[in-house]
Amino acid sequence: MRYWEVPLIEGVAKRVGRMSPEELSEHGRRMFHVRGGKAVQRRYRSENRDPLGRARHILKFIRARKQKAKEDQLMLERVGRYAPIRMRLETLLSMKPRQG
Repeated sequence: MRYWEVPLIEGVAKRVGRMSPEELSEHGRRMFHVRGGKAVQRRYRSENRDPLGRARHILKFIRARKQKAKEDQLMLERVGRYAPIRMRLETLLSMKPRQG
C-alpha cells in the first residue's frame, strides 16, 4: 500500500462506519448505478457515439418549457393580476346593446 492511500482508506472506513445498514445499502446501489453509467459512456465512446447526446436532446426541451413558463409568468406580472377582469370589462363595453 502506498503512503498516500492510507488517509483515503481511513476516510472511507470512517464514513462507512458512521452509516446505518440502510444508508450503506443505498450508497452501494447509488455507486453501482454511477459505475454502470460510466461504463455505458465508455462503450458509446468506443462506438464513436455521443455519450450524452440523448440527455442533451431531452434537456433542450425541458429548458424551453421552463423558459416559456417564466415568460408567461412575467407577462402576467406585467399585465397585472386584474387582467382577466379588465379583459372581461373591455369585452362587455365592446358589445352592442340589445334591441328590445
